[in-house]
Amino acid sequence: MSQSRTMSALEVLANTSIAFVISLAGSFVFNPLVGIKATPMQNVGVTVLFTILSLIRGYAIRRFFAKM
Repeated sequence: MSQSRTMSALEVLANTSIAFVISLAGSFVFNPLVGIKATPMQNVGVTVLFTILSLIRGYAIRRFFAKM
């Protein structure tokens, strides 16, 4: 049974949303530890950009495998 496009999108959105929270929290904790100086808005901005890329990547991979 294949997964519908809507369910693929919801799965990727849920997975990436969890990763977004972890990544955002991590950027505030780990960036200063390794000497990266960024404002809170810069941390959020970079995290949002990578999250968008992750959503696109995850959905494309999910749909590719659903068609196989």
